[in-house]
Amino acid sequence: MKMTVTTLSVLLTTLIIFSACGVSKPKVQEVPLVEPWVSMNLPCKNEGVVIVANNRRFNCAYSSSARNRENEVKVITQYVEVLKQNGWKITQDISEVISVQYQLEKDDKELLLFSISSPIMTEEGERKWDGFTIQGEMATKK
Repeated sequence: MKMTVTTLSVLLTTLIIFSACGVSKPKVQEVPLVEPWVSMNLPCKNEGVVIVANNRRFNCAYSSSARNRENEVKVITQYVEVLKQNGWKITQDISEVISVQYQLEKDDKELLLFSISSPIMTEEGERKWDGFTIQGEMATKK
């Protein structure tokens, strides 16, 4: 009985924390993450859904009840921290009012990581969900 109460307390606390942060998984079609993104251990799966993934680009969608810049900054900061732990260095913080952007490099690769806050629409023009996406684009240094 004591273990059940403890387990229930942990589950409720987790639910409250995720509710308070205002970020959740949107109900959109998910695609599998591919290399090189998989080996980077990006936090896509935490509250996001990968909606585009190929060897040069990924796009992870997030629902946001508050849909504000604070949520975007919090989530993209998680990505930046993971990338820095994997040896990537920030070469530019080019954040603007509209989006949060970082340019990073490692070895002969460059990575542009940015967020976009916008609704996702269906082909019929109906709003699917409000939220933001974290996107990454990889290139070889010139």
